[in-house]
This record gives sequence, structure tokens and C-alpha cells, in this order.
Amino acid sequence: KYERFFVYDKGEIILATDSAGEAVLSAYACKGLVRDEAGYIIWNRQNKAAKNQIMAIKEVKLEEGQTSVGACMDAMFRFQAVVRNSEYLLGANSSVIDILKENLENTKVLDLTGCSLDKVLYYVDHEMPVMVLLENGEAQLITGFNSSQVVILDPKKGTLGKKDISTMTKFYEENGNRFISYVKESSI
Repeated sequence: KYERFFVYDKGEIILATDSAGEAVLSAYACKGLVRDEAGYIIWNRQNKAAKNQIMAIKEVKLEEGQTSVGACMDAMFRFQAVVRNSEYLLGANSSVIDILKENLENTKVLDLTGCSLDKVLYYVDHEMPVMVLLENGEAQLITGFNSSQVVILDPKKGTLGKKDISTMTKFYEENGNRFISYVKESSI
């Protein structure tokens, strides 16, 4: 399904795009907001809380035959009370975004590629984890933040812990800032 995102600056549409990431970057620049084609707010440059952590997402370790991408997807599914076999779905040559769109009901899945870490923390602030796809094929899940640290689920290492925010900002930039999150339709 073709999706459109609209950037608003002082109540006026200044950009219409099919890229959620591009819309967020534009809204950030003008201190505006992003709405989808139904008028729901997808991102808003508002003051975020000083800290937040999604406590329902726990540390996971890779099971035999499981990838970090599959483990992060499984964590996202569990958080939304969905049971799926992500490795099986990934094996069917579907993209991460398509799998999430097909299986996370009542949500709008967002490809936030190109956005920086500070911009995607909007979603964590609103209790939605953010998946990071790394250039080496691995994945991590951002589940919390404060002014100096982010909380990262790293299934490959089997850890859920705090990392320096500036170090992770640089690391994610070097990996192409490939972020995926979603918004719940009931909250938008």
C-alpha cells in the first residue's frame, strides 16, 4: 500500500512525501510535525521526556538458528502481544518492514532511514521500540534513553544495557542510520 506523509509548519503543509524518514527530517528542521494520509500525527518536534525506558522489553539471547534481526522482531512482536516466528517469515524473503506491516495490527510501521538517533527517540519516548539495522546484517533494539545514554537490546551479545548516546549516535550514523519503528493507531 502506498503511503503519504505530510509535513506541517505553522498549520501549512510544506512537504508531501512517501518517505517517513524524509518527513521527520523536514519537520525537525522547521519545528513542525508529520501527519499521515488519515491525519494522524506520526512525529512531532515537541519536548520529549528527560528519560524513558520500555520496561516490558527484556534481555534476550539468540537461540540456535536465530538471527539478531529475528530476535529484535520477536521482541517487537511480544511487546505488542503478537506471536510470530520471525526467522520463518524472514526466510520467505520478505523485508523486515513488510513483515512488521503484515503482522503488527493497528499500527503504522515506519521506515525512518536517514533520521538521526535523537529524532527516533521520539518513538521510545512514546513507548515504541526502535529497531536499528546495521551494515553487518545484525540488528539492535532501542528501548530507553536519558540525557547521556540509550538503552540497547543487543541479542547477538545477549545484553540489554546502557550505552553512551554520543558514541551510539556516531555508530548508527556510520551504519547508515537505518531505523524502523511504528506508531499505534489507537494512540495517534
